[in-house]
Formats: sequence, C-alpha cells, structure tokens
Amino acid sequence: MASSGKSTAGTKRRRGPAKSKMQSYVAQIDDHGLDYLLAVGDEPKPARPYREYATLLLNLHFIAPSSIAGRQIEGHLLGNRDIDKSLDADKDGEFIPRCVGTLTLRANKSGYLGSLPMSVLWNLIPAITSKKVMYVVFHGTPLYRGEAVIQSIYFRSKIDLDEWLTE
Repeated sequence: MASSGKSTAGTKRRRGPAKSKMQSYVAQIDDHGLDYLLAVGDEPKPARPYREYATLLLNLHFIAPSSIAGRQIEGHLLGNRDIDKSLDADKDGEFIPRCVGTLTLRANKSGYLGSLPMSVLWNLIPAITSKKVMYVVFHGTPLYRGEAVIQSIYFRSKIDLDEWLTE
C-alpha cells in the first residue's frame, strides 16, 4: 500500500457540539413505603450503641425527559444522621460528597439509591401521604451506560416542565 506522506499520529478527531453536562429527570410519585430498623450494636466494641436503618421507598414514573417518559422505577432513599450533623456543622469537614445518589436505567435493572438527612426523611412521609409532595426532580449527569450521578434532589408539590428540561 502506498503511503500518502501524511501521518495520522497526533491528529484529533473532530467531535460534534458538547452535550449538556447536567440533566434533569422528573418523576411523579405513584406510591410509597417505609422500612425501619433499630437494633443494639452487636459488635464486641461497637462504635455506637445502636444501629439504625430507615429507607423511604418511592414507586415513581418518569415524565421527563421524553427519552425515559413512562419508565417506572423504585427509589430507595436512605436516612443518614451523618448528613444532619454535616448540615449543622459550623465548618465543613474534609469529606466532600460526590453525589446524593445514583439513578440506574438499564434494561435489566432500574432504580434510584440515594441518601437524605434523617430529619428530612421523617418530614417527607406525611407530605407524600397527604399529596403535598407529588414529584421528584433528580438533577445530575446525563445517563452514561445506564447510570447518572445525581447531585441534587428536589421534592415538589407542582411541576413546570419547562423549568427543568434541558433537552
């Protein structure tokens, strides 16, 4: 094969315009539940005398963006007392959280797993039960290989889709 004299080493391939770095995912709450466990620490020298586990379960269906509209998932929101402490602290510690949760939308596995301050979790339950909160807006990275890193979560009574859509 004859060489054209041009080297392709070091050349960059042109790409299209950059995609939005953030995406909003809007879901409506269809149903909810709660799991709670309180137990004594069972280790020989437990760091804490009690162990606590609280999860708010949300059955959701997406209404935006259009690429996932109608898709149903179960969201697991774990109550975390450490977040309460961090929110109340005068100064931030060395720990810098990467996200509040992960949204997974694959053919064989879908759901949301995230954390909330324990105080917020308990206050959300009556608001959801009384239909004062009907929507959840996840805001994070665009889906990549079926996952999105969620950096903020909003609980809303009403929703204006134009406010949240970035497509």
